[in-house]
Formats: sequence, structure tokens, C-alpha cells
Amino acid sequence: MGRKGYRWCWLWMALALVLAGCTQATPPTSPTPELSPTSAAPTPGGGTGGPVRPPAVAGQFYPQKPEALEQVVQALLRQARQAVPSASHPPLALIVPHAGYPYSGAVAARAYAEAAGHPYEAVVLLGANHTLPTLDTGALYPAGAFATPLGEVPVARDLASEVLAALPGLASDPAMHRQEHSIEVQLPFLQVIAPGTPIVPLIVGDVTWAKAQELGQALAKVLAQRRVLLVATTDLSHYPPYGEACQVDGRTVEAIASLDGQEVWETDARQMEAGHEGLACTLCGRGAVLTALAAARALGAERAHLLLYANSGDTLFGERDQVVGYAAFAIWRAGEGPASWEAPPAPCRLEAEAETRALDPAEQARLLQVARETLEWTLGIGLPPLEVDPSPALYQSSGAFVTLKKRGELRGCIGNLSGQGPLIRTVQRMAIAAATEDPRFPPVTSNELPDLRIEISVLSPLEEVAGPEAIQVGLHGVVLVHGSHQAVYLPQVALEEGWDRETMLSHLAQKAGLPPEAWRDPEARFYVFTAQVFEEPASAP
Repeated sequence: MGRKGYRWCWLWMALALVLAGCTQATPPTSPTPELSPTSAAPTPGGGTGGPVRPPAVAGQFYPQKPEALEQVVQALLRQARQAVPSASHPPLALIVPHAGYPYSGAVAARAYAEAAGHPYEAVVLLGANHTLPTLDTGALYPAGAFATPLGEVPVARDLASEVLAALPGLASDPAMHRQEHSIEVQLPFLQVIAPGTPIVPLIVGDVTWAKAQELGQALAKVLAQRRVLLVATTDLSHYPPYGEACQVDGRTVEAIASLDGQEVWETDARQMEAGHEGLACTLCGRGAVLTALAAARALGAERAHLLLYANSGDTLFGERDQVVGYAAFAIWRAGEGPASWEAPPAPCRLEAEAETRALDPAEQARLLQVARETLEWTLGIGLPPLEVDPSPALYQSSGAFVTLKKRGELRGCIGNLSGQGPLIRTVQRMAIAAATEDPRFPPVTSNELPDLRIEISVLSPLEEVAGPEAIQVGLHGVVLVHGSHQAVYLPQVALEEGWDRETMLSHLAQKAGLPPEAWRDPEARFYVFTAQVFEEPASAP
């Protein structure tokens, strides 16, 4: 028997996806296997008038190799630019997450895409504090540079001196920045969208709203006559279950969007007192966000615009029993932002409103696009994209198979019989598995993608039937279970092969590692399902 059709489709078992870490979801090793972490103290010199801080989390949060890092950042920004048309005026401030790029990179990129193409004199980075338990107000990096695999980012020494003089209570110590990742992970984005632009790195402690107002208003006076981008970094809820995170983060996002720091402060307090399961904090960079909101308000802004929300459970790597939330905001001065703005739907909201129904042609085309983009990203840069679509039908919980054909011959086919999360994520996982985990074939390479044709089968729920006579050839996919043996055929297999029911079941028994007539045994059990099958046009891609 040859490789024709679907007879060899295997069940996909699971991807090893781990959510770990204290303040962010630690990236897995699989997307970027070449990475290795580095960490060192600031070094003197560098021609920047101060110490050069080496990268502390390269190889952990983002790729170590320069070419790989630039490819990832460029891909994330390209995807972000396709989302919503940018405003014509440069944003005054951004709020971005700081987890590893496999988790929050797409969310951060959505904010940086708004700032791309606009010239700034400098970028003031307000980082969260994860490493300094005794930090009070904040810690400034006064001079020198921050290094990443893409090169050095100079510190705007004169502006940093003004900030230090204007903001009461700041420490000025490069060593305090040695291990803090929240500022570092922003730098590759800035190096791509604004190469050569100097920075003012400032870690902000967990200050009160009153103190944040004082800091923000003082900072606004320093920045008032300058074309400076203010970037505050925070992740949202830490470690609640997926559904709980959606509710908690929804309230936090609404408070931030109001640009009312007092409301953010009170919302945080209410939610921390509410006893949400697993909730360790709602904003790990609360001080940075509050300071940025106060500064933006003093500089003439009225509202923060939500660009994208997701959490680690929306990625292909994150577990759902403990998640971390991420949001991207852009803030413009009054009259300079978008004339009208509707926040994009959060994936968790779409999942809660999912529609269980057949996909229409546009939704089928979108799902095929998702599968192809997932393969292009994964095989090209080692990182699958965060795919978000407004159609509720793409978030139904359905099993799915992804079949890859190369010039008409099977190249990979793996599926999941039952729904495990939203359909759009299942298709992404099955596409990767079909390309890289089908044991009958070597892994697909990126060079093969132009020759591949993708087919998707969206499955109905499994239904056990009394016996083989209930199986309708061509309509039903079949799962045969006999003791510890099992095998599956999709509905189209029998038609493609020209089999009748008995012939199909004999082949299915052999596929399960049983004698051809084992399906006749009274101990054999049968499950059936139907499938909505669609594929790329013959000319694709």
C-alpha cells in the first residue's frame, strides 16, 4: 500500500508546553534551540561616557544570534502593521509587556508598530522592578549604553541628568539594572524601529499613586519641549486560570484606558482583595504605568488606546491553569490620536462567545491562511505567530486534522480527534505537528513550503455506535478501538481509495496493528464523526 491519501494519518498526542517563571512566562527551548543565556556586570568604556550593560536575558527571552533576533522582530512588526491602520501623529507614550517574545512579543510589537517611522530625540523607558527588593522610588542608568545582540543602545546622558535632577528620590546606579529584564527586552524593537535613538532607562519601584503623580508630573516638565517617546512596561495578571485572567485583566485594561491613575490604583486594590484564584498581582509594573499615566496626562493626553490584549494561554506554549496577561496601549495628545477607535476583541472573549457551527468560505480561507502562516513562521524563524481573528466560529472547541501534500503525495498528516481549546489554536498545533512530528517523514523544511498544499478537516464530536453496520462510508470518519489498539480514518479515505465498508474496516484493523478481521470481534468498539474538509486552491500558495 502506498502513501496515497489519508490512510496513514496519525493522532497527535500533545506538545510539551510549559508555563513557568515568577513574573513572566518563561519561553520554551523549542522555538529557538540555538539560544544560550548570558549575564554579566556592566563593563566600562564603549565610547558612550559610561558603562555598557551587557544583555542579561538574551537566549532566554529573545534570540541570542543577531540575525535570528532581527528576523523575529521584523516578523512581529510586519504582523503588527497588518492589524489596524496607524495614526498619522506620533504617539506620546506606549505601554508594553516584557515577557519572552514567544509569549508577549506579538503584543509588544503592536505598540511599537505605532511608533515606527516617527523620529524621536530619545526614548524614556520606565521599567518594572523584579530584582531589587529594597528599591524605593526608582533607579536610573545615568550614562553609557545597553547592549543587545543587535549592538549598543546609547544612554541619553544629558537628558538622564535632567531626569535625575527633576525626579525626587531616584537612585543613580548602573549595577541596579544588571539583572532587570523589563527594559532590556524592549531594546531590540527600538533598535529596529528607531536605530541609533538614545534611551533613558529608569526602573520604577512599587510607588503609591501619590508618588507616581509627583514623578510623572516632574517627568512631564522635563519632556514638555522635546520629541521624546515614553515607554512604560508591565505585564498584567500573574498566575490566575485562563478565564479568571480574562476578567481581571479586562477591568485593569479598562482602568488604564481611562488614563486615570487613581482608578488604576483602586482597581488594583479591589481585585487583589477579591480573592481571585492564583492571582499574585494585576500589574507587575504598576509603578511604571502609574508614572507614565501621570506624565501623559500632564503632557496633554486624555486616553490610552488599547491595541491588543492576550495572555500566555493564547499562545501555543502556555498552559491555561496559570497564565500571565499582556496588553499594548498607545497614548496620543488630545486631538492627535485616531478619530475613532474600537478596541480589538480579546481572544478569551472570542472563545467565551464561540459559535459551534460549520465554517463559511471566508472562515475556511482564513483557517488555511493561519495554517500556512504558522508553518512559514515556525520553519522560517522558529516562532509561531499569535493569530487572532474576530470570527467566533474559529474559537469553537473542535478536533481537527491538518494534511500536507507535496505535488499530490502525502507529506504529513496529524490531527486531534477532540477539541482542546479554540479551533484556531488546534489548527496551528496540528500544522506544526504534521510538518515536524509525523514519524513516517523527515521534518518539512522551509524550502518545501512553496510546493506544499494544505488541507484541513474540522471534526464533529465523536459518537460511539453499536456496531459496524451503523458506519456510513464516505460520511463517517471511524475510530476503531480494540483493547489497547486503536486507529482512525478520516471520512474521505474510503472514497479516495474506492473501499466498501468491510474493506475499509479491514485496513483500519491492520493500521491499528491487528489482524484484518479483528474488527468483527464483539470486543471491538467503533466511534464515528463527520468532517468539514477544505483545502488550498491547486495554485496555492
